Amino acid sequence: ELNKFIDVPLKNYSSGMRARLGFSIATVVEPDILILDEPTSQLDPIAASDFLNTVRKINLELGTTVILTEHRLEDILPYADRAVVLEEGEIIADGAPREVCAELYRKGNPMFSAMPTPVRAFYGSGAAGECPLTVREGRTWLTDAFANRPIRVCEPEPEAPLDEETDAAIVMK
Repeated sequence: ELNKFIDVPLKNYSSGMRARLGFSIATVVEPDILILDEPTSQLDPIAASDFLNTVRKINLELGTTVILTEHRLEDILPYADRAVVLEEGEIIADGAPREVCAELYRKGNPMFSAMPTPVRAFYGSGAAGECPLTVREGRTWLTDAFANRPIRVCEPEPEAPLDEETDAAIVMK
């Protein structure tokens, strides 16, 4: 895929293409350790997901250790062996991903809000069982955790009337 870009000046590459090119060059030599600092920051969500899947394959298939700083935790946290959370240069949590999520929750640390949605839903519901890291694990956890609870259908709330002077919805209870 990269052959078609060989004669294109580097300044004409998109930031995403530059990231992929740099990554490709770095992996050609099959390093023992690959250190990536926010490699998806300039990529759209689909390209970022593809890139992180490639990183994961390199880790699994070539045995390359990957040290990665990343904000897109949903895409990478479930596959990490270890997570380290830094705040103002200090390590505030270090361990397996589930342990780190639990520690941030216990501490009431604002960084917990960056955890993947299944993690936040798990702790928001009372945290019974093993914390799910992926949507798939979350779906399984929800099915099991709420299997014997009755389903209650909630009636939709009536639409709030509009205040004609401000065009704002007002709620009267």
